[in-house]
Amino acid sequence: MSVKDEIGVDFEADDVVIEVSPKKKQDGTFEWTYRFHRVYDFRGQQKEAYFFRREHDELVGRALVHAIHWMNENDATQWVRNQRARAA
Repeated sequence: MSVKDEIGVDFEADDVVIEVSPKKKQDGTFEWTYRFHRVYDFRGQQKEAYFFRREHDELVGRALVHAIHWMNENDATQWVRNQRARAA
């Protein structure tokens, strides 16, 4: 897991990454959103992909379990407040 300022948190399992980010709702509170991507080395350069093969099933599952567990334990609105307070 790596925290990316207020933008969000990345959960990684090998080259599979789940990016968890707070999204502001109409009532001013926040909720968690997430997206999947892969980061891999191709001829010495880092590339990103948004597709997965069956060989990634276990890695996706592992990263998703960690991300869901973390989202359940961390309120998005409070997390954003904490991040803003640290930055101030």
